[in-house]
Amino acid sequence: MNSESSLKATKKAALLAKATSLGITYEELKAQKIDRKEARKRKRDLKIPEQTTPTIIASAIEPTQPPPSQSFFVPLADRLNPNRRGYDPDFATYYKSLNSYNRKQIAKKDTIAIKKWKAKKPAEFNFEVEETDHCETSPQSFQDIDVHLSALADSLCKTKEELQIYDPYYCNGATIMHLAELGYHNVFNKNVDFYNSTIPAHDVLITNPPYTGDHCEKLFNFLLKNKKPYFVLLPDYFQKRKFFPDKDTITNLKPPSQYHYWTPSLLRSSKKSKKQHSNLALGIKTSPFASSWIIHSK
Repeated sequence: MNSESSLKATKKAALLAKATSLGITYEELKAQKIDRKEARKRKRDLKIPEQTTPTIIASAIEPTQPPPSQSFFVPLADRLNPNRRGYDPDFATYYKSLNSYNRKQIAKKDTIAIKKWKAKKPAEFNFEVEETDHCETSPQSFQDIDVHLSALADSLCKTKEELQIYDPYYCNGATIMHLAELGYHNVFNKNVDFYNSTIPAHDVLITNPPYTGDHCEKLFNFLLKNKKPYFVLLPDYFQKRKFFPDKDTITNLKPPSQYHYWTPSLLRSSKKSKKQHSNLALGIKTSPFASSWIIHSK
């Protein structure tokens, strides 16, 4: 008997002994081994769905364009938590059906994606900026004016998707994202210098302008000449400034609670942001302060 035959006989004898100790036949034990082997193969071959790579929102000014897609990274924790903005119920249901091995694989990919997102370089602006002006409007603030915007669209015989919205002050493009979630997909908010660029066609101007320097004064001078409806979000102390419009010509929409604002993580000094609450989707949360929407819709 050669060595190969001897090895096979030894293995078979060991399996027979194991089968006897388990109280089953040799064929049953062999079938169990085959089943376990196939189960391991199916586990390796299982395709784990990955989150779609974040895309940069293009200009949504043309009505024929599809709604802007997700422009920010949503981590796994947000996709699974119903109390967070990035919650994905379909993915959460699927995730619950996975075994621990496949959940770990998804978590590994998520960790890598988070590191890549955090390693991104800040955007280069095509105009002069102040770090303290890097604050995006909160999603809640847009929800508060939705009913007024919808009424304006109706008065112009337009749908939400057709309403042309212009935000002249660019920060990180969140205006497009937040308004798209409410059904407004025709929004212009680009990395261009408001004061030295062509004004796009628009039905209404919506913005949370920079508070430093004379930006607010320049904005209201423009709005006076522009003669278009506008929604401007400002701290309440601006209402005492000389350039503030006549109160008979505007509506002051005070929110039920003070708004938080969000600074994109890449645009805030790391020393200042270490102790502040942050969210990958929105950025770094600022302290709330008294502010109101200044609305002129006539």
